[in-house]
Formats: sequence, C-alpha cells, structure tokens
Amino acid sequence: MKKLDGFSLKIIAIAAMTIDHIAAVFFPWAIGMRFIGRITMPLIAYMAAEGFSHTRSVKKYLYRLLAFAIIAQIPFMLAFDTKYFNILFTLAISISILAIENSRLSKPAKLLLIFSLLVFSIYCDWALFGVLFVWVFFKFRGNFRHQAVAFSIAAAVRIILLAFTTTGYAFLAEAGVFTALPLLSLYNGKRGRDARYLFYIYYPVHLAVLALLNYLI
Repeated sequence: MKKLDGFSLKIIAIAAMTIDHIAAVFFPWAIGMRFIGRITMPLIAYMAAEGFSHTRSVKKYLYRLLAFAIIAQIPFMLAFDTKYFNILFTLAISISILAIENSRLSKPAKLLLIFSLLVFSIYCDWALFGVLFVWVFFKFRGNFRHQAVAFSIAAAVRIILLAFTTTGYAFLAEAGVFTALPLLSLYNGKRGRDARYLFYIYYPVHLAVLALLNYLI
C-alpha cells in the first residue's frame, strides 16, 4: 500500500537536505551524510513535476519559485562560498521549460528558449541534471517504472561524469540519489497537508542559519 503523500516526501526532503548542507558547510569529508543528502534532489524534482501537473497557474508557480530563489541567493552564496545560483533557480528553469514545451509557440522559438534556459542552468545548483530529473519525472508521469529507468540513466551518467572530473571518492556519495526511488514508489499521488510554503521558507532560513554559524565558528 502506498502510504507517502506529497507532504511526507517534502518533510523527508527537508530532513535529508539539512543533513547534507550541515555536512557541506562543516564536515565536507563526511561522505555518509552527503549520501543521505542526495535523496533530496530526486524528491523535490519529482514534486516539482507533480506541482506543474496540478497547479492552476504556472505563472504564479514560477513567480513563487523566483521570489524565494532571489531571497535565498545571498544566504546560499555565503553558506557555500559560491557564485552559482541556488536550487530554486534550477526548479524555476525546469518549470519554465515544461511550460514552453506545452505552449503554442513555434518550434524554433521553443528550441531557442529551451536552449537558452539550459545554458543558464549550467550556473545553477545541480545544473543540467537537476532540470533533466524534473523533465523525466514529468515526461513519464503515470508510469513509475519508466520514470525510475529514465531517472536512473540520467543519474548514472552524472555520477560517471563526476568520477572523471573530480578528485578523490566524494563522487561516491552521489549514488545516494537512487535511494529516493523506493520512497517515490510509495507516493500515493495525494498532496497531503497543505504546506506549499514550507520548503520555500525553510530553504533560505536554514541557509542563513548555516552561514551565520559558519561565520561565528
């Protein structure tokens, strides 16, 4: 019996993200914590695809993502000492691409806009693969087996690329993304408790706390 609703998946994603970010800021060598944290992206990518499918207004959905992305950007940069854009920008790009694909624009216009957004995503957290995860979850929505296979292929390619482009064994933690699939298989398709702003608010707040603690310590 499928027992996890959207709210439950968000709580799990938030918990895993917090563990991951604590490790990233204070214990970068803790591969186990980073492994747990890898659960987060597949869960939020899946929920983003679900959100796009159920939203009554794509514009409002995008505005909400972009508003909190902007709010979170400075805490994100301070917490991780980076000039890249945070994950909410990645999600906004993903939703924009889905909206463009489903629009009445001409094919050349669609290709140009999507290509431009993909180029911009290179400068965002999880970059092209974060966008790809959202896309495959939406593309194969309604068939979890196809979703799992497509996601697994994309995730495997990412891990292989990291293995050849990074030093050490930190890339092994990326295999944690696959542990999200058993959780997603338990999703019952229901939203659950209405807490649509929970992740949006928690994301910049916890980054600000981590940045402050890192500064004080």
